[in-house]
Amino acid sequence: SRSILINLVVANISSNSTVLVTNNSVSHVLYKNAVSRFFYLVSVPTLTLTNASTIYITHNVVTGSSSASLLEASSSLFVAYNSSVWVEDNHIRDGGSILLDSGGGYRNSVSIRYFSGVYAMRNIFNADGYVHGIYAQQFALEESSVFFVSDNIIYQRPSLYLIRLDVATISSNSTLLVTSNTITIDDSSESWSVVLRLLMGRLAVESSSAVHIEGNVG
Repeated sequence: SRSILINLVVANISSNSTVLVTNNSVSHVLYKNAVSRFFYLVSVPTLTLTNASTIYITHNVVTGSSSASLLEASSSLFVAYNSSVWVEDNHIRDGGSILLDSGGGYRNSVSIRYFSGVYAMRNIFNADGYVHGIYAQQFALEESSVFFVSDNIIYQRPSLYLIRLDVATISSNSTLLVTSNTITIDDSSESWSVVLRLLMGRLAVESSSAVHIEGNVG
């Protein structure tokens, strides 16, 4: 059972444009004999955001999904030239991804360049299943850009990665900041949490750039 609020194949947002997805309340139930319940608030395999444009995904509530992604970019997300993505104050009550999902394991790329930013803040998850908070396979943060993950709360029973990146490059005065996130898991010996995992073990931080991981609890 798969439901999508906004479903686009290719989206180009440019020239000081704004997309606002806010104050939606979704209750997802099983359809017929379906076992899993997948919900995507915004699903865009190829999403390009340029020239002072912005996406806001804020104050949404999703209930009843075994996996719920706020933004699924299964092929590529390109944010550049003073553009930004804001994911704030959302409440996912059953499980899923805070921001970026690979869309079922396909190779995807996230590129944030030229004074742009992605911000995931103050989201709450009450999770029943496995969670990859932010999952990207090719990740590039370049030219004075920022990736900011802060003050998210995850109540999680099994295991999770808050950020999972396969190959990451951070360069040219850019910053990856992961701070003040709270992760609560059960007492089972099989439970664990990882704030940042590099699946391929490849992280390059270059040219006055920085990675800050601080003040997280879990």
